[in-house]
Amino acid sequence: MLRIATAITRNNFTAWINSKSNPRMGIRQWVINNYQFVTKEVLEANESFRIKTGIGESIVGDRIDDKSCFSPVEIAELKRSLAAVRRDQADLGMRIYYNWSTDLDAYYSNASPAPDGKCTWPFTRADIQVDGSIILCQVGKKIGKSDR
Repeated sequence: MLRIATAITRNNFTAWINSKSNPRMGIRQWVINNYQFVTKEVLEANESFRIKTGIGESIVGDRIDDKSCFSPVEIAELKRSLAAVRRDQADLGMRIYYNWSTDLDAYYSNASPAPDGKCTWPFTRADIQVDGSIILCQVGKKIGKSDR
């Protein structure tokens, strides 16, 4: 079974509107994720914290020079694009995994994160590698070792 994963970026956020015309190539599952983005200020604050404390690593995500990843017009286009994919899911002959309840206006806003916001990746996702090790974070934190 072939499964693909796609991250929504500035380069592809409207590419799926004509999803029916895309070749299927035997793809049975499609995972769509909202990509992370960070401002210059966030990157600088992270680096400063890392230098002062020795805690932390680089941030994974697109660096944006302004305060928002998408404009309100682009968010509306993204919503139309995702709605078309969702509507055409049956015709595409594949299962599409996406968090359809995501508030895209809030996700792509320039509002500060909630003070109680936490990364849930270590608790909601585990990737088991062919060597038996487990990766708990998208930056590649491995735990365990294979006896092989």
